[in-house]
Amino acid sequence: MTDLACRLVDGVIWRPLDDALHAVYSPLSGETLLLNNTAIWVLEVLAEPGWHDPQDVVRQIANEAETSEREVQDTLGDVWTTLLGSGLLRRLRAAA
Repeated sequence: MTDLACRLVDGVIWRPLDDALHAVYSPLSGETLLLNNTAIWVLEVLAEPGWHDPQDVVRQIANEAETSEREVQDTLGDVWTTLLGSGLLRRLRAAA
């Protein structure tokens, strides 16, 4: 998980394809990818205004799901890497 605050790239859109998969378009990369419901839940949290600390996102999802933060982290796995690498998120630059 990244330790820097993130936000959703402007213009990211997603549409459900079925009960488990969503097509997600990133205007930054120009690519469309398939994401599961768990990754979409993260995008929905990140779509809220402002910068979001990844641990705060995990905490929010854990509270909503009424589960532990550890379980959420295990479920999310490498989702941050996927979202960042796919051009869906921007990271707040660390101060020099």
